[in-house]
Amino acid sequence: MITPTAWTLFIHRYINNIRGKLRRHEVALLTLSPLLILSFVVTNPWHQSFYGPATGPVSTAPGAPLQYDHGLLFYAAAAYLYVFMAYSTAVMTQGALFAAKLHRTRFRAMLALIK
Repeated sequence: MITPTAWTLFIHRYINNIRGKLRRHEVALLTLSPLLILSFVVTNPWHQSFYGPATGPVSTAPGAPLQYDHGLLFYAAAAYLYVFMAYSTAVMTQGALFAAKLHRTRFRAMLALIK
């Protein structure tokens, strides 16, 4: 959960040439959001809102594949991740198109790495 958030903050700060220590809201994003989602996963047996009651092995055989019953909190966490990744992709695309010619290749390479 922390990787997409950290990547987005890195890209945002890099492209906008923001230097220095992380701001409070950036630190909050890096710590509170992943911890909140982790707390939903850890407490799932009580509320079953991340993984539903139908989550489990498809049979009693050892090594049986798992079947997942995703709950509302799972989709909320996925949406959170997709928003951050979409933003970082949009910012890198903007950099690849409109940055000084010297920097365009770098942004295009970064875009190629995430696809």
